[in-house]
Amino acid sequence: MSNKKRVNVTARFKGKNLKLCLTFNSFCELEDHYGQNITQIFTKYLNDFAAQSVSMRDSRAVLWASMLETLPDASLRDAGELGEQLGQEKLSEVVAEVMANSGLFGEVGEDPEKPSGKPRGKKPSTA
Repeated sequence: MSNKKRVNVTARFKGKNLKLCLTFNSFCELEDHYGQNITQIFTKYLNDFAAQSVSMRDSRAVLWASMLETLPDASLRDAGELGEQLGQEKLSEVVAEVMANSGLFGEVGEDPEKPSGKPRGKKPSTA
């Protein structure tokens, strides 16, 4: 069954459009990467985002996981290249949107303990 709340974010990478989204498999990849469950990973990211202290490694890891659905062989290095291409401000926006569009958690910047209940019927964006 597909996640009807998920909306893809699109970015150009190596001359091609790349759909960025977090899926069940990419969540599992993130869990393997961090050795933590996805709730712990996202809660840390959301808290760091609110404190304006998100690490580059965390942004790169989420970006990498979001690339895997359409680019299964993507590496962390590929995610780093895409992150450099996007630039810091756009990277933060893209990662925040990908996480929010996953359909599993609230908007980035909200209190992770208090889900917003906001509908996520947004149109896909492009980076």
